[in-house]
Amino acid sequence: MELKLAKKSDTEKVYALVQDTIKVVYPKYYLKEIVDMFCEFHSRENIIKDIEAGNTYIFLYRDLLWLLFTVPEKKALPLILKSLETN
Repeated sequence: MELKLAKKSDTEKVYALVQDTIKVVYPKYYLKEIVDMFCEFHSRENIIKDIEAGNTYIFLYRDLLWLLFTVPEKKALPLILKSLETN
């Protein structure tokens, strides 16, 4: 089990996991236009900003990758997006 602060070199892994989660889960609850907006909001550039700000953690457990995002003003780890096999 390992919890680490995401680095810029993790950007593609984080971006893929976020985009996959949005595209698989969000259409069950939101209109396509809203899903598209979330995809645009969670762009590579915004993910890089979050990583550089120290707001993104990677949690590895039993060959699964989890993402945790901090809410700086609350100093919490409130969101676990989804797990994917790391292989």
